[in-house]
Amino acid sequence: MNIKSGFRLRAFFLTAIFAGIVIFSFSASSKADEQILLDMIKDQAGEIEMLKKQVLQLQENQSASENKISENMNSIAMMPKKDAELFPEGLTESLDIGVGATFIVQGASKGNRTAERKDEHPWDATLSVDIGIEKTFDEWGMVFASLEYDNGGGLDGNGRMQLFSDVNGDVNGAGSTVEVSEVWYEHYFFDKRFILTAGKIDPCAYVDDNAYANDETTQFLNCAFINSTAFNNGARVDSGPGVRIAWEPVDWCDFNLVGGTTGGTWDNIGNNLTGMAQVAFKPNWIQNSEGGYREGNYRFYGWYAHACDDFPIWDTSGQINRDYNYGFGVSFDHELVDAIGVFGRFGWADPEVSIVEYSWGSGFHLNGKYWGRKNDMIGAGIGQNIPGNKWAETDNNGGDKEEGVFEIYYSFHVNEYLSISPDFQIIWNPYGAGSKTEGPSDNTGRDETVYVYGLRGQLDF
Repeated sequence: MNIKSGFRLRAFFLTAIFAGIVIFSFSASSKADEQILLDMIKDQAGEIEMLKKQVLQLQENQSASENKISENMNSIAMMPKKDAELFPEGLTESLDIGVGATFIVQGASKGNRTAERKDEHPWDATLSVDIGIEKTFDEWGMVFASLEYDNGGGLDGNGRMQLFSDVNGDVNGAGSTVEVSEVWYEHYFFDKRFILTAGKIDPCAYVDDNAYANDETTQFLNCAFINSTAFNNGARVDSGPGVRIAWEPVDWCDFNLVGGTTGGTWDNIGNNLTGMAQVAFKPNWIQNSEGGYREGNYRFYGWYAHACDDFPIWDTSGQINRDYNYGFGVSFDHELVDAIGVFGRFGWADPEVSIVEYSWGSGFHLNGKYWGRKNDMIGAGIGQNIPGNKWAETDNNGGDKEEGVFEIYYSFHVNEYLSISPDFQIIWNPYGAGSKTEGPSDNTGRDETVYVYGLRGQLDF
């Protein structure tokens, strides 16, 4: 063997040895990695087994909870009736809440409170907001509360005009006020044939009401067409503590008895009590196109107001007072044909202590369906406030003539939330001053006819 062949042989052996070392090393490394992987798999399998046990435990707990809830529900369902009545059905349901805002702007051709006011052309704006909250309990009762905010005194409340019936019946003339105007509970008996109401109530909601002339936010603004002036002024009607009992023995007749306090006072109520009684007949006189009868209501009422030594006796020039006043009235409304109805009122109060002895008003209501606007309304009314002779003979800065009132309005329905109503009023012989040719010097010029123009916006939601 030569040197060259020996070198090749040694190189072959060295290469073989190196390849063996590499192969051996790779084989050893693979076995180590495989062992590590096997160990990791074992660890993960243990954790998975633990998770399975936890899931099974949670499922067992959930099943036990469901069984417990089911047992509780069955226990409640099997409660005796006397215990179940502690939780009236529907008690937690939402309340019915309504908000109404009334914006009124009015101007007058003149003021009439004094001779100096006759050349004025006053303008005033008012705002009232009513928030009503109602909760009905199935067929057996209801709770109602109303919060009212007034801002602005109006033409009557700012010392510019003096009338028997105010031209803006939406505000109380006291400026900016906030009060709970009503809050009462009402309970029903005998399928609502008998109703008992108690709390702070508004008597005019139950006596001297009218379908076409009883709401200053959507109908007439002048107080002469909201309630009888003789009744409203004579009985000093205002919301206050009271009780109302209603009974409807038959569909065509109902009775209302209202007891409250004179002027709505909460003080010394034992000496300031007012009682009212009304019977209403609902005759089926006029048949409609659907085979039924058009709605009609004819109401007759009387009232008695007691206020301790607080009613001036006019034939003594108001120097001596009396404890009581009383009167009666009539109010009716009837739909004649589709969308046309008429209304009327009459009231009398004892002239011994009342400024207005008689008052009457009448008018009509017309729905806009005839000109393609079924949600629009037109109302027009005319009436008089007639002062008592004994008051007219006193030194009262008034007069002995009948104060006449005319009003017409158009309610334009903008959408389901908003309506706009232009309004126009004429008052002649304001405050009875028309025939007063002699008397207080500041009465001069107050007998001129007053024209009142206004615009009302009503927002309900």
